Amino acid sequence: MAWAEAGWVQRLTGRGPSGELIGLCRQVQGEISVPALRGLADIDFPLERGEQTVTVRGVMSQLAWHWTYQSGQIGLIRVLWGSDYTWTMDRRLVAPRP
Repeated sequence: MAWAEAGWVQRLTGRGPSGELIGLCRQVQGEISVPALRGLADIDFPLERGEQTVTVRGVMSQLAWHWTYQSGQIGLIRVLWGSDYTWTMDRRLVAPRP
C-alpha cells in the first residue's frame, strides 16, 4: 500500500517517488515487527488477545490477505478508470535481510 501511495503521489505531483514512505515502512518492520515476532517460538501457539484467540500465522496471513485485497481493489479501480495495471513484485518492495 505504501508503494501504491507513492505511485499516486508521483502521478499527482510529477515528482519521482520518494523513498521516505517505503523507508518508513521498513523502519517499522525493522524496529517493531521483526524484533517482536522474532521472540515468538511457535507461530501456531494460541494467544489470548482480549476476547479473541489468535496465532501468529493467522494474524500474518490476515495482514498478507489485506494488503493483497487492497492492492487488487486499486488495480480494479485503475482498470475501470481506463488505466493499464501491471502487477509487479518489484524487489524494491522487499526489505533487506538483517
